[in-house]
Amino acid sequence: MKKINIILVTTFVLVFIWFVSPIFAYSSGNFSANDTVVDAGGGNTSSTNYNVVNVLGETGIGGAASSLFGAVFGVQSYTGLRLTLVQGEGEHVGTRGLQSINVTFHAFDVDNNTNLPNAAGVIWVERSSGVYDNGTSCTTDSNGNCTVSFDPDCTYTGGLRKFKGGIKNTVGYYDTNSSEGTLVIDATAYCDRAITVILELNISGTANDQGYVDTQGVGFYHKADVTNHYLCVEDASLTNTPTFGLVFSGSNLLSLNLTTTPAYHMELTQYEQDNRFLIAATKGSCTTIRDRMSLIQTFSFLTQPFASFATQHFYPVQLIVSYPFVDLVGDFDKSGIFTFIVTKNETNQNQLVIEGV
Repeated sequence: MKKINIILVTTFVLVFIWFVSPIFAYSSGNFSANDTVVDAGGGNTSSTNYNVVNVLGETGIGGAASSLFGAVFGVQSYTGLRLTLVQGEGEHVGTRGLQSINVTFHAFDVDNNTNLPNAAGVIWVERSSGVYDNGTSCTTDSNGNCTVSFDPDCTYTGGLRKFKGGIKNTVGYYDTNSSEGTLVIDATAYCDRAITVILELNISGTANDQGYVDTQGVGFYHKADVTNHYLCVEDASLTNTPTFGLVFSGSNLLSLNLTTTPAYHMELTQYEQDNRFLIAATKGSCTTIRDRMSLIQTFSFLTQPFASFATQHFYPVQLIVSYPFVDLVGDFDKSGIFTFIVTKNETNQNQLVIEGV
């Protein structure tokens, strides 16, 4: 057990620390949890809640080497805090960039029964449910109040969002957080949101399937990484090489991602505004899709399908999905997964070939 004898020298009214067994020549760090502070009366005090602070510096008293007497230290206890939210609860703020609200918490030093000034604080707000931002720093004023101006951008989703405050890295005080409050973010102002279309399939099993992103294989690609923005799967072992693809035909592409699971998994991600895509069902390999890309890039649509498996009515099918009772703009609370089932009609009777789930 490491011990420190504390000797009172009344002539100079100073406290010297003499190391019976040397722990260090000098230090400004923390005791370990197993170290013991021994007072002059022989009583022991656990050092778990104490911080060792170098009072006179590394050279000790009067410039003497600290290795002679050791450094002179004071033992500082950590103090408890009470944090209370005082501003922001129930407030409304939008993502328009034209308004902001103040969010404030109050810090109170419980042990000393006083407000806590000049302490380092942080205030966090949820970006989406359960996911907090990185926090905004503030410093408590003379009244113990820590305030930030909150003006959410488009990385924050709309609806009820929680917030909280905290004191961090302040000497003599434990890191402490307040309880959570609730504010409202209005995200009806337009923010660019991304949507992802996913198509996973195999062609008569997966053994002979081959997948491509333009001329590239499996991988993740940004818009600038490939010339033609489509994903496709083909099976050359079958007659006419059946081919299926997911083709970008909108305005703002973000990425293309092709993986195997073991079936090929195609993901096309684009901004919500003016989003369009084509599902290609054709034959002859992925070059059939590639040969149509210049028309798609120019007109965003085809007047004829990639290839027809029927004997008449050579017209493509265009699906327009609308949500008349839901405002999708900037509101992830109304988002979800939407599935369409497309069935091939091999009869002479009119049938429902596309239905939503």
